[in-house]
Amino acid sequence: MSQQITSQELTADLLGFIQRKFYEGDGVGFNKDKHLLLEWVILWPAVYMDDRGVTLPPDRLKQIFTETILLALEQGNTGNIKYRPAWLGKVIQSHWKIHWEEIYAEAKSARSLADHALSMLGKITVAKAADPIHEMALAAKLMTGTGRKRKAIFKAPLNEQRTLL
Repeated sequence: MSQQITSQELTADLLGFIQRKFYEGDGVGFNKDKHLLLEWVILWPAVYMDDRGVTLPPDRLKQIFTETILLALEQGNTGNIKYRPAWLGKVIQSHWKIHWEEIYAEAKSARSLADHALSMLGKITVAKAADPIHEMALAAKLMTGTGRKRKAIFKAPLNEQRTLL
């Protein structure tokens, strides 16, 4: 039985795939766009699934991701891409929104749950192993700061006269 890949390995694999397909010979552009590629393209599906309470095995997420990008490369108008992170983000997000019912059904299927449980057993030592998709969603939320917001503190205008009491 092979070990399940971690969220860091999955993220690195997907970034490497994008770099090979869209940034060949453009390391500077890739490094410049890396933050947005992570936020809009790589981590977005994890947040989308995590917000809906489902997960997929990392290998399946990687397969959906690569098939979606390859299909977009074949059928899309790649000659007119003005900004790669935005185009890739739109491709991934529209695919997930269109095919969400299928992905959801697969994620909730008994076979998928059993496969996921068996793959997690190979990783368990003492405590329960973390879900890589959930870890990716948490990383995305840390990057974008989507968490609890602090309440603004009221400050009195400076031109108001203050009382001594």
